[in-house]
Amino acid sequence: MLVAVALLIFSSMLSRAEGWRRPELPWWSWLLFAIPETLLLGGLLLSAFAGVRPGRERNVFVVLLILLALGSLTATGFLIGGLVTADMSAGQLLVHAFVVWSTNLVVFGLLF
Repeated sequence: MLVAVALLIFSSMLSRAEGWRRPELPWWSWLLFAIPETLLLGGLLLSAFAGVRPGRERNVFVVLLILLALGSLTATGFLIGGLVTADMSAGQLLVHAFVVWSTNLVVFGLLF
């Protein structure tokens, strides 16, 4: 999960450095997808090290997982939109596709 957060941060920084923009998304939009992942990671680490019982914060973790799934599906939709409209460069498509794919692996692996 930490790798997925790092990839989202890398993707946003690379988008800023290269000037990659989509009309509907600024460069920092990839950072928004990292917020629920960071909160979930922090919550899991806190519950593991603080000795909190797993069932106690279950509802919070379920809500964060739902936010992660919605964010992942939204990022996939933006990626497909970039493929259809052809307004993204090949490098931009490859980087963002890899980030979305790896994030999807983490999100749906945690769901199931």
